[in-house]
This record gives sequence, C-alpha cells and structure tokens, in this order.
Amino acid sequence: MASGERHPPVGAARVAMRMTAQPTQTLVVAPLEGGQLTARRCPSCNGHWIRSTDFWRWRAVAGENLPETPAPAGALAPPEAGGLRLC
Repeated sequence: MASGERHPPVGAARVAMRMTAQPTQTLVVAPLEGGQLTARRCPSCNGHWIRSTDFWRWRAVAGENLPETPAPAGALAPPEAGGLRLC
C-alpha cells in the first residue's frame, strides 16, 4: 500500500499476502495452537506472521496466563538466523 492508504475494510476481497523481504514469496495459511490461532507462513524461510486481530482474538479465548508447553517429541529445532531479517 502506498503511504497514507488505509487497509481494506473487514469482509473486503482478500489479496495474497507476500513477504516484505522476498516479494515473490506468497505467505500460506498456517494454523497454530491446534488451529486456534491463524498465522501466515513463508515457504522459503518458515517465518510466521500473525495479524494483531487474530492474536488478540486468540488471547481473549485462550486466557491471560498461558503455560509454556514443551515441543512435541521429534520436533526439529528452528535454524539459527544468519543475521538481520527485514521480514
């Protein structure tokens, strides 16, 4: 969006989301927390983007103090970032 433009209203036609650092990459829907939280994932770097409205909706349902849960057995550790990422 150009400077000063507003976001489209809720219910407007959806446009594919793209990475800021890699504009050719289209983000794909990636459910988190057992499908309770919707995120978008970059297929190139596996980075996740969560819209603030989705996050706050999830927090309202999930509760204030969420315990940290261990990673499932066999889960891979995320790779170390090789430096600053614009995304």
